Amino acid sequence: MRFQRSLAFVFPRIRNKFQSQASRYFSSQLESEQRSSFGIAFDIDGVILRGRDPIGGSPQAMRRLYGDSGNLNVPFLFLTNGGGVPESKRANELSEQLGVKILPSQVLQGHSPFKSLSERYLL
Repeated sequence: MRFQRSLAFVFPRIRNKFQSQASRYFSSQLESEQRSSFGIAFDIDGVILRGRDPIGGSPQAMRRLYGDSGNLNVPFLFLTNGGGVPESKRANELSEQLGVKILPSQVLQGHSPFKSLSERYLL
């Protein structure tokens, strides 16, 4: 909640666009009768991974977010202030490391919210 408030104050357009994209993604991934009333945002470095290695039971925890049929039961995304690679590459790496399918739309890096601004304000 504190994160949302700070984004609302500083970057209202970015916040609205991100919320809209996340909402569409999670709505499409969850069947209507199985929609969760909450979602989870995970930090990557030091929480899910240490370097390239999963920490503790993080792969098992990720698998628990999916149902037996492989459908997503609890919406989640990854937040990191790291960057330097496209979200698609980071999603592929996380998929391999954690053993679950991670989509690029589930990865929000430090530079991600500014992509749309670069198109708008590029000289």
